[in-house]
This record gives sequence, C-alpha cells and structure tokens, in this order.
Amino acid sequence: MPAGSFRMPRFLAAAALPALLFALVISFWIDADNVVRGGAIDLRNRITGARLLSAGIDPYSYKWQRQDPVIYCDPYDNPHMPVNKTTSSPAMLVLTMPWATLPYRNGQFLWFGTQWALLLGAGALWWRAAGARWQRMIVVALFTLFTYGASWRLHAERGQNYVVLGFLLAVWLAGTLRTGRGWTYAAGFAAGWLAAARPPCLLLLPALAWRRRDQLPGMSAGLLLGLAVPMLFLGPVWIDYAHAMQQHASYYLHWNYPRSGARPLPAMVEDISIYQLSFYVPIVFADGSIHALLRHFSLEPVSGAGIFLLAAIPFAGWCVWALRRRDTPRLLLGLAAWMYLLDFFLPAYRNIYNDVLALNFLALGVLMTPRFWPPYLSTGVALVVGLYVYIASPEINWLIDLPAVLLALSAVLYLFAPPAGGPMLDTRAAPRQNGSC
Repeated sequence: MPAGSFRMPRFLAAAALPALLFALVISFWIDADNVVRGGAIDLRNRITGARLLSAGIDPYSYKWQRQDPVIYCDPYDNPHMPVNKTTSSPAMLVLTMPWATLPYRNGQFLWFGTQWALLLGAGALWWRAAGARWQRMIVVALFTLFTYGASWRLHAERGQNYVVLGFLLAVWLAGTLRTGRGWTYAAGFAAGWLAAARPPCLLLLPALAWRRRDQLPGMSAGLLLGLAVPMLFLGPVWIDYAHAMQQHASYYLHWNYPRSGARPLPAMVEDISIYQLSFYVPIVFADGSIHALLRHFSLEPVSGAGIFLLAAIPFAGWCVWALRRRDTPRLLLGLAAWMYLLDFFLPAYRNIYNDVLALNFLALGVLMTPRFWPPYLSTGVALVVGLYVYIASPEINWLIDLPAVLLALSAVLYLFAPPAGGPMLDTRAAPRQNGSC
C-alpha cells in the first residue's frame, strides 16, 4: 500500500514505540487514581438503568424511593423531573448489563478497564490498517496524546460510554477495509448495532450500504438484534426511550430544569458511602453544542429536531457527491467525520468527553490522506490545548471547547480531502460495488 514518500527510520520507530507505550501506562495510572477517588457518577445511572431494564421496569421514568432496593438508587437523579438521568438507548443498556450484575464498585473498576480496552482496541484496528511505519507511529501517538487531554480524563473518570460508540465505528470502518466475508459481516453487524445504540447514527448506514451491499446482512442482523433484545425485557422500552428523550430535549432547549433540592438518601449504597458514590474528581467541562451557541446569542431554537435536520441536509448532499465519485475510502473517512460533526447538532448537552468520537476520522485521515497536512495542524493544536485545559482547569467555556472546535475543523477539512495512497478496499467481496474504488 503506497503511503507517501516519507519513511520513518527503523531505529527511530524502535525508540518511539516504547516511549509511547510507557506514556500510555502513565496515563492509565492517572485515570485509575481518579477512578479510585470518585464514584463514576455518569456510570451510575447507566448501571441502574440496565438493572431496571433487566427487571422489566421503565429505566427512564423510574424514581427511587426509600423503600426500594438501593441497587436502583442514583444520588444524582432530580426527583422533580418526570424523567431520570438515564439517557442511554435501550441497546446501550443491554450492552451495560454484564457490569450491572456486579456490585457497583466492582462494576465501576471493570468498566474503567473496559473503557481503556475499547480505546486500545480501536487503536489496534487502525494500527493494523496502516501500511507504513510512520503512519503506525502517528496512530499510536494520536491515541496516546489524546488520553492526556481533559476530554478523555473526564470520560474515564465519569464512566462514560462514548468509547463504545467509537469502537463500534472503528470495527465498521476498519472492517470494511479488510478482506474476507467474516470481516464484511462483522463490519455490517457493528454498523447495525451502532445505529441501535446511537439512533442518530441511522443516518450513516444508507450511504455505505449502497456501496457495500454485501454488508446488508450483517447490518440488518445488528440493527434488528439491537432493537429486539431490549424488548425481550420490556416490550415498550423504545417508546419509553423516545418519550424520555423528548422531555430531556425540551428541558435542555428551554433551559428550564427544576431545582433538585435535598432528598433523603441512604448512608450506604451497595457497601459504598453515599459520599464516595457522589464524589467526582473536579475536571472542567462545558457545553459545546450548536444549541449552546445559539442560546449564547439569544437565538435558542424552538425545535432541536429542526436544527438537526438542517445539519442532515448538507450531510445528504455530501453523501450524494461522495457516492458519485465512486470513492469508497473517501466515503469511509467522510462518514467518520460526519458522525463527529452531527453530534454538535443533537438537542442535548454536548460535553467534551464526546471528543473520543474524533479518533476514528483522525486515524483514518492519517491512513488515507498521508500528504494532506492541514488537518494535522488543527489536530495537533487541539491535543495541546486539551492537555492545557486538563492541567490549568480554566473557567472559560470557549477555551474548554476549543479542542472540540479544532477537531471539528479537522473533520470539515477531511470531508473534501484528496485521497492519496491510502488503503484500498477489498474488491473481491462485492465486485460491482467496489471494483472502481
């Protein structure tokens, strides 16, 4: 696979790789220390939601009472809202169930390890897809440096699950670049479950399905299972989820959250003090969604769906343009970039930990456009600023969100990047669709 004229000397790679791996170990240790001190407050509502779903209880409207089992208690839930803190889709709650069967503290530590395993798993997929030594070093450096920024530190400490979405996307896209029917089916299955776990990702499926119709069986199986398995526990769970998301969107768009106030909580929850369960390591964060920007200029939209549809229009236009070029590698890179960009338009608080979704288009950009340097510059600045934000903890929203803005700039640049010497798609799987890639 041609990858440009640059070649990294073997001795330089041999020295850089151990240094990067050592840096990863240090980063893991920092995250582990944060997790030991905190209660992974975002993970808690996903664990309780998975437990409620497995018990056949609506995981989105349930409100814990003193007489209820403490395994369902989320100390951060607002009792004055009709919905609770659980916002993960039913398919994502199903994925969380294995951790929900454990005592919370054990599940918290295991989930922390899972976050890192998924992050490294996505990195390994792009490492194997790279065709040149210098590309592999950049992929390793990219993933390593990202873990030192505020976005990953917040993701790991809070126990978030966006890395699950990033891993599924990596399996889909990297699997599309691999040969063989097994990879074709696995890639399609990951895409289908990704859409179930994150319903807005349904927008991404048709474009690649049109070019890679051999992925349709896997896509259909992944999507159907993602939709059906949660219904085995609670039949109307998707209806409950849709209603809950509408209410969350209304609260967010109009910013009229009721005050939580004091609520009676047990002193101990699953052998953890309520203080420990409620504690979090102070890491700065800010809302980076387009709705927050509109609100800042007193232009708050009435309908979040309308703003998202406005974003979907240029996405659809880009897909038509990319499909007409019959350039599947460009399509893969663009879909990864669009997943990141569309995230800004959802009617919900967009935290900095969402930036983990950028890793796929950044790694894929290194592989497919090795001579296209502008996105490298904005990405490098984003990583440096992310590290500064974590260390300095500035109380300036635009500075906290600056890495996300710079990564979005990289995504836009990659949408129209000229592919040059990147990996080619397997043409044996579906010759009619892929023969001219």
